[in-house]
Amino acid sequence: LSEFKLKIETLLADPVLAERVRFTGHVPNVDEYLRAADICVLASDREGLPNSILEAMSSRTAVLTTRYRGLSPEIGRPGHEFVLCERDAESIAIALNELLSDSARIKELAEAGHRYVHENMDLDRSIDAYAAIYRELAGLRA
Repeated sequence: LSEFKLKIETLLADPVLAERVRFTGHVPNVDEYLRAADICVLASDREGLPNSILEAMSSRTAVLTTRYRGLSPEIGRPGHEFVLCERDAESIAIALNELLSDSARIKELAEAGHRYVHENMDLDRSIDAYAAIYRELAGLRA
């Protein structure tokens, strides 16, 4: 992490970049930050069900994520509710440039992601899914 921090600090020595990047630390109002963003990017190597993606979708923020170990269909369909690309700087840059040049596509993804989360990830459905798993593990029928 120290090497990464040094790279970021070096990049932010550029006054143009320094004006555009803020490291806020902990904030209690994450939803406000998500709603202010155009795109949420998750460039992870390994995840389970990433809440950050679901929170962004719920806030009507378009999502770009990289392929990661544990990628689940539970977050929607690539190309419909979010954009999926390879986890390397060039692929991420290309995907971001494509999105940033197409505001209609950003809005389309934001709305589709929002709809997906609200139709598929509500509390009652989640509780029912956990209950079904526990019943299956216990060898019980629904």
